[in-house]
Amino acid sequence: MKNWATQPRRKQRACNKKDAGKGLAALAETAGMRYTKKEEMAAGGPRRPAGNEVSAMKVILKQDIKGIGKKDEIHEVSDGYARNYLFPRKLAAVADASALNIARSKEAAADFHEAENVAAAQALAAKINSRIVTVKAKGGASGRLFGKVTSKEIAAALSEAAGETVDKKKIELDVKDIRDAGVFTGKVRLYPGVVANFKVNVEVEQA
Repeated sequence: MKNWATQPRRKQRACNKKDAGKGLAALAETAGMRYTKKEEMAAGGPRRPAGNEVSAMKVILKQDIKGIGKKDEIHEVSDGYARNYLFPRKLAAVADASALNIARSKEAAADFHEAENVAAAQALAAKINSRIVTVKAKGGASGRLFGKVTSKEIAAALSEAAGETVDKKKIELDVKDIRDAGVFTGKVRLYPGVVANFKVNVEVEQA
């Protein structure tokens, strides 16, 4: 049996079109020749039948989909997945010219809103950074408080000093609880990437 790889290309093409989906080794056998597995893999592996390529399309997600993306994002998915799953469930829409323009407008608006939020947070951070606020709490002569200073009290002191509302939930202290008089450090996480540092001076207010 002759080696397939050494035959003229016209002879290699002599196989019937119905064998187009077979691997090169199978084609060689059809032509009465030999084509080793090693030669087949060197040529790129078994040939796939023509027309089996998976078509894809761009879609705009209408809601967050795990493993794909978030709402209003544009992603490329297989045609079958889009038409058989995403579209019937109204999870996505075809990313045609009109939809793309709407998506870009929403993205631009979101970017503008994000920039505004960052700017506002940075402005508030500038008013808080390195500031020392005073909080008075009832306690004894030893400096030990009868209770503890809460985040609500610290937020109120910061808000008054900065002239803007500071969310108590965004305050972090370097100690778990403030139960004594003294100066303590903390930070306010105003926005992702925007943090303001401050100090709180706790004074005992004797009953």
